Amino acid sequence: MSLLKSGLAARVPDALGRYNLVRLYPATLAVLALQTAFLALPEELRAVRITSDLTGAVVVALTFAAQVALFQLVNLALWGRRFLLVAANLALLALYTFLILFHFDTRASLDYALLHDNFREIFFRESLILIFTGFGKWAFLMLWVFVGVVLVLEYWVRIISRWGRPPNWKARLAVSGLVYAAVLAAPVNTLDDAIYFFQTAFRYYLPRSEQLDTAFLRQKGIDADAAFPLVKQAPRGAPERSLEELPNVFIIAVESFNANFVRASTPEGKEFTPFLNSLSRRGVLLDRFYGNSVQTARGHLALLCSILPSMKRKVFTSHRSLRLHCLPEILREKGYQTMFFTGGDDLGFDRTGEAMKRVGFEDVKAMDREFAQGIDKKYKWGWGVQDNILYRRVFEFLDEREERLAQDAREAPRRYFVFIAAISNHMKFDEMPPAQKHLYPEPNGPGYFQNYSNSIFLSDHYMREFFFKLQRREHLRNSIVVIVGDHGFPIEEHGNHHNEVAAFEENFRTPALLLWEGHVPPRVIRGRAFSQVDVAPTLLGLLGLNVENHFTGRSVFGSDTGAPRTAHLIQPYDGQHLAVVRWPWKYVKHVRTNREFLFDLAGDPTESADLAGSPERRGEIESLRKELSVIFFNQKLIEQNRVWPPPGPKPAAPDSR
Repeated sequence: MSLLKSGLAARVPDALGRYNLVRLYPATLAVLALQTAFLALPEELRAVRITSDLTGAVVVALTFAAQVALFQLVNLALWGRRFLLVAANLALLALYTFLILFHFDTRASLDYALLHDNFREIFFRESLILIFTGFGKWAFLMLWVFVGVVLVLEYWVRIISRWGRPPNWKARLAVSGLVYAAVLAAPVNTLDDAIYFFQTAFRYYLPRSEQLDTAFLRQKGIDADAAFPLVKQAPRGAPERSLEELPNVFIIAVESFNANFVRASTPEGKEFTPFLNSLSRRGVLLDRFYGNSVQTARGHLALLCSILPSMKRKVFTSHRSLRLHCLPEILREKGYQTMFFTGGDDLGFDRTGEAMKRVGFEDVKAMDREFAQGIDKKYKWGWGVQDNILYRRVFEFLDEREERLAQDAREAPRRYFVFIAAISNHMKFDEMPPAQKHLYPEPNGPGYFQNYSNSIFLSDHYMREFFFKLQRREHLRNSIVVIVGDHGFPIEEHGNHHNEVAAFEENFRTPALLLWEGHVPPRVIRGRAFSQVDVAPTLLGLLGLNVENHFTGRSVFGSDTGAPRTAHLIQPYDGQHLAVVRWPWKYVKHVRTNREFLFDLAGDPTESADLAGSPERRGEIESLRKELSVIFFNQKLIEQNRVWPPPGPKPAAPDSR
């Protein structure tokens, strides 16, 4: 300790900066050591690879130069203000530690959009538990120990605040600022996760201007100059079906449903989803069905409102004044009782309660104190009450409603539109009771595979409860049931288990099964791309409801049954990926780097061979690239509130197609 007090600690960093414009502060050395240790990890544990050439050397040099410049900038700017100086150094140390831990866990750098769009939801209990367990308790403990050690050293020997300003401090300050700004603006991807974070923040608020191909939009029947281009009028003279003629409608949105696990088995030969597999022989299974984005709120928007989710921010949380005319409201206007149920216990998460009311649900229920029963507490784990208990409470609620309405002759006939957000299959897929781990009682394999296998098997098993209850109720026998994922989820297919990273098939592709026995013949539809925005138009078509709407999808059973179909996919994070699938081709554009990819899903289902550089595929690239205008135009309409007109006389709009 006496050596520290004598100033020996000052000699190493100050000797390096005595005759030049650089001083290596203790916090700088700590971050450089942390960065060096991270870069020394095996390449498969990092999202970036270092090439052993001049380019790689430049990238490494820029990475370390940015870190040295940032800490020198902060220390020179805050010199003499001890509290602010110490707080800023600790904040930067914590930031770098957090970013590297995030990178280590997700194999990706933290995109500012992920933090911004989900900031409110971070502080819900389930999110905090997920974050804590994701990084590991030892990582958080080590971080707090490190902060404590730094504070003790600051108190004893002023390890942070003892450094004086050198005579040429203004020049150093200016050079540090210029170096950091230059690295931020450089068209080079450094290895510094803080640089990446700040760059994505800049792009979040100042995105590139994207040119709309209005001629292409016109070819798709979209008049970009119309006040409300998505609005389609009901065909004149279209016959109206009475409520008595219509079926009930149920949509079950299964959390994080990866299509690779349907009609598939474990290496030991056990089916992941035996019940759904048996159901698929009684309904219409869409072999190539996609969630239009990631995360539940985005999936629910696409399913219920048939518009693409926003490229940034969530519509339900950040575009709360956006006018919509969604499937629940349309069916409610036709006399349906509209109900939304979630297995979660907080309708405040993603503003779910408010959003579902806004899109037209009359009853919105969560498994909270108001709706759940006391006995349900023992069935609560993970992010909510297990699905079979949720299904029981749904049918109990329907029974009560049916009994009440049956006493009022004015309410007959009765039809129900019920949307159920089943939540048991939520990451990290490992919180079910040990007795319910059926496929792998003691999961110990690498990654999420065995845990996910247990989880999706359990969700599939719980679904039996829904159909058991449904078939026992005569008044619900005539029902359309749609089973779909709220979004996909990667289970290490490409070494990743975070849905906010990358844009591979597993991020988006999810099962879709439609059952209406006696009305829709069972079959599997292969070789055509469908997505969540097609669900609402499909249901309107089956119900024979020719109504005014703003739906962007098309019915699965439309007149174009043999024509190519296009699915538009949005990964709002990880530098933003926009994808277009027109079977068998999949085009992906990474917005941050402006890179393009092309995959032949029929011949290359694992997306391992990028064909974007092939001259023979230039036509496919150009054709699919034009489809990005649909995504950009959808974003424009959301931001300008031009999806649905305000109440009052509506401008003329094209007929339904």
